[in-house]
Amino acid sequence: MRDVFVGVLFAIALFMFSYRGYERRDEVAGKLACCFAIGVALFPEPSKVPWVPRVHYAFAAGLFLTFSYFSMCLFTKTRKDRQPTERKRWRNRVYVACGVAMLAFIGLIGLYSLLWEKTRVAQLNPVFWLESLAMWAFGISWGVKGEAILKDN
Repeated sequence: MRDVFVGVLFAIALFMFSYRGYERRDEVAGKLACCFAIGVALFPEPSKVPWVPRVHYAFAAGLFLTFSYFSMCLFTKTRKDRQPTERKRWRNRVYVACGVAMLAFIGLIGLYSLLWEKTRVAQLNPVFWLESLAMWAFGISWGVKGEAILKDN
């Protein structure tokens, strides 16, 4: 599954690199997410080199902080000349929930690395699973943004 996850990270990096958005900050966030995704893919968490997992964690934190920013700050915006529809308010709730979930998963990875990394918990590969859940949260947020879910009439 690791190889699949790395492939997904490179695909996400490509999409984020090509993302333009509505304003300059959308594009900057996309470029940052691209760099962070490549960093996560190139510096695997289980490594014999002692500094590589720390670099991996730094890139992963940057990636998911950027994704959270997309979800909670960029996706929730509404044009100033319009009132948000009821569906848009629901979408905003989903965006915020997904952003909070990503932050929680990253926080749990931090707790794991501080408290349980050298314990039997490591056998469960919690970093992989928490990063995967964070990716799913962003995928849901992105799908809602594309109005595949909760589309306005």
